[in-house]
Order: sequence, then C-alpha cells, then structure tokens
Amino acid sequence: MAKGLKIRRSKNLYKRRKSGLRKIAETGILVVAVAGLVFVGYNVADVLLNYEPPPDDEIPAIVEETGVSATDGVETAVSIPPASNDEPRISFISDGDAVYAPLNVLASSTALSSYLETVKSGGFNSIVVEMKDDEGRLLYQSKIKKVTAVEGVSTGTLTAEQIANAALAVGIKPIARINTLKDHIASEKIDDVSYFGWLDNVPGVGKRWANPFLDGTVDYISDVTAELYKAGFSDIIFANTIYPMQHFRGLDFEVLPDYITDSSVRFSGLGEFVNKVADKNPDVNILLEVSLGCFSGDDGELGRTAEVLRNLDSRNSGSLNVEAIILTFTRDDFEVPVTNSRTVPSFDKMVKDGISKVKSYSGDLEIIPLFDRDGLPDNERDEIAEAFNKNGLDAIIIRN
Repeated sequence: MAKGLKIRRSKNLYKRRKSGLRKIAETGILVVAVAGLVFVGYNVADVLLNYEPPPDDEIPAIVEETGVSATDGVETAVSIPPASNDEPRISFISDGDAVYAPLNVLASSTALSSYLETVKSGGFNSIVVEMKDDEGRLLYQSKIKKVTAVEGVSTGTLTAEQIANAALAVGIKPIARINTLKDHIASEKIDDVSYFGWLDNVPGVGKRWANPFLDGTVDYISDVTAELYKAGFSDIIFANTIYPMQHFRGLDFEVLPDYITDSSVRFSGLGEFVNKVADKNPDVNILLEVSLGCFSGDDGELGRTAEVLRNLDSRNSGSLNVEAIILTFTRDDFEVPVTNSRTVPSFDKMVKDGISKVKSYSGDLEIIPLFDRDGLPDNERDEIAEAFNKNGLDAIIIRN
C-alpha cells in the first residue's frame, strides 16, 4: 500500500465570513495553507513526531530580531526579520504538507532551529505548534500585561515572534493551537476568568476552568489570539472550548443561574464566547477543533467539544464565526464494535459514517479531519489514511 496521500485541490475548504478584496485574498491564502495539512511521508513523520533535539552546541541558534542569540547572547551577523501584518500574508506552495510539532522543540532556539531544518528537509511547508496547553500554560514568553503581572502563566523560553519568524524564515507556515476554556492556571491567577466553584468534576482534586460567560475570559483569549496573530500566526486552532463537566449536579443548581445549568440553553454560551473572540480579531482565521467521540448521534446529546455546534442547529438560529471545523478521529473511533453480526465495518465505512454524523450538526462549515494516530499499529495507520482518501476528503491533518 502506498505510504502517501495524494493531494487534490478541486474545491475551496472554507466558507468566507469576511468581505472585500483583502478578505478574499486572505481566505484564498488560508485555503492554500490549510489544504496543505496533508501528510505524505509516514516514515519521515515518525522521525519528526518523535524528535529528539541534538545538544545545543552542535547546531546554530535562532537569532532574535535584535541579532542576539536567544540562548547565549552572542552577537551574530544574521537576523530574522520581524513578522509583518501587511497584507497579503505569505502564501506557501499549494502541495506542501504539515506536521504537529512535539513540545520539546520549544525548549530552546537551537532545538527549534534544528527541528525546522528537519521539517524542511522532510518536504513539509507547514507546522502546527501548541502555544497554550490544556493546563493553561502559555508555551512562549508572552508580553500581555495581565500575564506578565503574575507568575506561572507564561512558561516558554521563546517569544511568539521568535517561533513564528523562525518558521517563516525557512519557508514554513506556522499555525498555532491554543486550548481556550480548559485552563487551570489563568483561571486561578488572572481576574475575571473564573471564580471559586467553577470546577471540573474530579473528587478531591477538582481544578478551576475558564468561564465563557465572563468578560475577562473573552478578553484574555482575545489578547492571546491577537498576540499570536501579530507575531505571525494568521491561522489559530481553538481546542477544548468546553464546560468543566458534561452535566451539572447537586449544589450547582443552587448556586449557579439557570442559563448555566440548563443544558438546553447553556450551549449558546460557548458559541457566544467564540464569536466575541472572533469579533475582536476579525483578521484571524479561527479553526474550531472538535472530537468525533463527542457526538452521540442523539438529538440534544452533543457533549464536550461537540456541544458548541448546537449553535448551528437550524432550530437555534445561531452561528459560529469560524473558518472551519477540525474534526479529530482517534484510535477509539476505529475500534470494531462487538455485535452478533459477522460483518465487520471497514475503515472506509467508519470514516464515511463519522463524517455523515457530524455533517448533520455542522451547518455550512467545512469539515477537515484530523487523524490522531496515537496507539494505532503502522498497518492500520496506512489503511485509515487511505480510507480518508477514498471518501473524497481532499485535506486531512495528521498528528502523532
């Protein structure tokens, strides 16, 4: 079986939410960039996704805008130009590919520099970088005042500009991924992001989350989004836009207002949160990540990451101001169900059924599958990748 996936560019992947020649040009660039999120070299990817950076003294360091090394302060003759917000953004070749970066590549400028060279030599032209993890840590040195005023929020060693500029300097498209509401750190340290009692359902060790109904949460995620855009990330994936718990219970109904505890209406809070952040950042291409496992298929039972899509139900007359849905398929989504039937569903059918299930909730937004290969044997990875191709999916994202 062929290792690669053939890339076809026969249609636009995203519905435009912007107008004017500038927005049209920008959307075209987004189509080219995100359509490039197709993985073709599994052997190369195994090297990239299990990357171990060499010792710092064996590779040249990335240089900051000032011309000073990010790690040792030694002056050099080369500098990386700062990112510009002038339109249009850089458009990369349309048949390029993307890879998710391991977190350890952000440990130092030398590690990132080495990894980007590996990405480039592997034939990739885009890279997805996690810039805010699911604990709430910013994995870069932020300049946001409310972040710098406290400890423990910004934990990275590089600035967002260094990360984006390093990629841009070698012709790699940087795409940021941030966890929005699953945030246990800013919710404790930054005002008006959460409050005591807004916890997940973990007995004895429950953690506080960011609350989408608070203006402080909207402002904070908007500030992070704006900072990343200004640094050079024009495309940002929003992940974990969810409530702390699937269902509220007990004391929650006594201390929280009905619009939060009532599952028939609370979903709108997620959609309003996303739209408010998008309205504050009209030039950013926001991609909303959801998981197939969060779709039960029963009316009104969309859970966790999928709950936000209830805003698109025709009965709710809502909307989501995003460019597309990034739909995550994991190993669990390809487990063969235990039934009395002798017929075992093929991977082709599993992909088809999964996409069909989500389409009934996704409105007119394009669905881009994200294939998380973690835990799958090599032969199944290849077969599943081919299943996406057979279902006519022109672009998929591969992770792990």
